[in-house]
Amino acid sequence: MPDDVDRERRLADHAAGGTAAGLADELAADAALGAVLATSIALDRALRTVARGRIDIDAVMRALPALAARTDRAMLVESGAPTTSAERRLADRVAGVRSAASQDDLTATLEIDGGLRRTLAISTATDRVLRAAAHGCIEIDTVMRALPAAPAAGHERPLTMSGRVLRALGTQPGRGRRRGQARPRAALPGLRVLPAAAAAALLVIGVVALLHARPQPAPAVLVGSRSAVWAPAHLGDGIFELRSGLAEISFRSGARIILEGPATLEALTPMRARLHSGRLVAHVPEGAHGFKLETATAEVVDLGTEFGIAVTDANHAEVQVFAGRVVTGLSPAAGGLEAARLTLVAGRAARLDATTASVVRVPAVLARFVREMDTDRLDLDLSDIIAGGDGRGNGSADGIDPRDGRIVSAPALGTTVGDNRYHRTASPFVDGVFIPDGYHGPTVISSGGHWLQFPVTSGSGYDLIRNGGTLEHAEFGGSPENPRIPPVFGSCDFGEFGHTALGMHANAGFTVDLAALSRFHHGLKATRLTGMVANIGRKKSNTGDADFWVILDGRILLHQDHMYPSDRPLNLDLWIPDDSRFLTLVSTDAGDGVTLDWLSLGDARLRMAAVPEGP
Repeated sequence: MPDDVDRERRLADHAAGGTAAGLADELAADAALGAVLATSIALDRALRTVARGRIDIDAVMRALPALAARTDRAMLVESGAPTTSAERRLADRVAGVRSAASQDDLTATLEIDGGLRRTLAISTATDRVLRAAAHGCIEIDTVMRALPAAPAAGHERPLTMSGRVLRALGTQPGRGRRRGQARPRAALPGLRVLPAAAAAALLVIGVVALLHARPQPAPAVLVGSRSAVWAPAHLGDGIFELRSGLAEISFRSGARIILEGPATLEALTPMRARLHSGRLVAHVPEGAHGFKLETATAEVVDLGTEFGIAVTDANHAEVQVFAGRVVTGLSPAAGGLEAARLTLVAGRAARLDATTASVVRVPAVLARFVREMDTDRLDLDLSDIIAGGDGRGNGSADGIDPRDGRIVSAPALGTTVGDNRYHRTASPFVDGVFIPDGYHGPTVISSGGHWLQFPVTSGSGYDLIRNGGTLEHAEFGGSPENPRIPPVFGSCDFGEFGHTALGMHANAGFTVDLAALSRFHHGLKATRLTGMVANIGRKKSNTGDADFWVILDGRILLHQDHMYPSDRPLNLDLWIPDDSRFLTLVSTDAGDGVTLDWLSLGDARLRMAAVPEGP
């Protein structure tokens, strides 16, 4: 026996890549040993393929001969023999599933059955080797407890322990003999001769089964959420499909993502993810530099930073950097070239357009992204809402036509004629628009039926309610090259980077649905209206004269009449009660016509907060 054990140990060394002095001569003289060597090498390769990077394969291979020697060289090859109740109880014992009655009976059986005692010793040793090899990599108990399960459907007999391992591996165990069937042949004759190879076979089968039973750790996991509504089976195959709310996703590389619904993110590896739709903010620590985010047409490679990315549709994406820097560009599949990539630093943003194969710098909008899970407030941009957005910088239109509620992009309209009627819009957040004229009676100002009796006006308007400020029509001196009336007041140019402007030339009004905004923005409530408003209509010696109104659910919250360009701008900071539904902003012409009534709002914001704020 010592010679056999030594030979098998050297055989295992050979399979594990070690030296095996003198083994060649023995192989030439022993055909059975050659078959065992072939089997060992094949099993070793299979195990290395499945377990690569998870357990120390060499250590396991070198342990096999010693294991066989310590277990009295018993045969472990699946033979198709029926599983006895004692063997099932034995499997339960190895898996840690015990009951007093069954274990008392098993103990009595072990006292009189030497073969079963040897099987118990082998099973226990195998279990220990598996646990040692896979510690911290695979969950042994989960698979071990599955071994004593009921027979698989279609099998006449229960499965042996090794058969159950094979079934967990996804094979078809239990192809043992039925009555009248011939005993199946061993694949290699040496496998039924030398117990070390047999022990190795069972160990390899068990390890492979356990590795399949617990897949590799996911590249990313969900670690937190807020007001999250998930699509069915949203965590399948590393895909996070968030219908609304916020979710925090942590990657094994250390990168952390704040995903804002509606959005779909696919975690591909610990260092790579794909944003199919929606927007997110990525926080990437130093150890995860090089983390890559993809969209259908764009790529962003982190260089140690915090950045946001938004997918507006299949061909467009926007990237904004909050700290550090990134390299971004169109993907090669979308025609992107390495030379056309941009490096963005903190405070900069870019828009990527696959339809024109362009990457252009755009103003950064801080309000566009939620950067932390514990965010308890948002400041929504009213000009972005008028442009068809959600207040976070994704509006793409020029504004809303107050005559009919259409969200459009259009040149300067010049003078328009209204009908004193309320017109709904396609925006989920702008309830409706109107051109007020008290001459025709009260004006409806919300879909909830609220109305107000405005003063008599000319019944006319001028231009759109426009994101960026009012445009001057050519017939009134507007330049085709630069028709915008500069929104400069209060010592600030609200058309510059970091600011926003909203043109509300009299007569015009719009109503915001606060409840819709609250539902969309994670249950936060509108609590304040802030900003600055002024009449900037001055041309030579002529000046405009306009009124400004803020109305809440049909009640006048603010009425500032006769606003002239010479007046100081009006600072807005108005409290909005928690139960408010409709917020209406209106400009009227003060009864003297619409000439130069260039009422404009600068940095008009709606504060959304989790906790109601006082006045």
